[in-house]
Amino acid sequence: MAFLAAGAVKSARAAKKPAKATGGKAAARRAPAGDPNLERDRAAIQKIKDAREPEPDDTPAPAATVPPPTSPGGGLSLPGMGAAATGSGFLFGVFAWALGLAYLRGGSPEVRRFMAAKFLNKVEGS
Repeated sequence: MAFLAAGAVKSARAAKKPAKATGGKAAARRAPAGDPNLERDRAAIQKIKDAREPEPDDTPAPAATVPPPTSPGGGLSLPGMGAAATGSGFLFGVFAWALGLAYLRGGSPEVRRFMAAKFLNKVEGS
């Protein structure tokens, strides 16, 4: 209800304002219709417009088609890298399996011993 009352106040204020005279400053600047300078200026402007190059179309260019990915993962692949990627994946899986087996056998201390033996060449007892 307050919304309707606010709208009524705005319309009442608008009704109290005097109407602006049509034309304003723009009407005062216009030259009389029979002015010879006006015709000369219009002809010069038209000559400039005719000399311009046409503006390019605003229609967007067609989208470039993207070739389908060649690798099964969806990303780009280098030629000849299939065997190397398969082999490295297999080795990573073997390492992860050994690490998981060490964790199941002795928990976190066994994993630390495995990592020390693998990367630091430190074995307990020798």
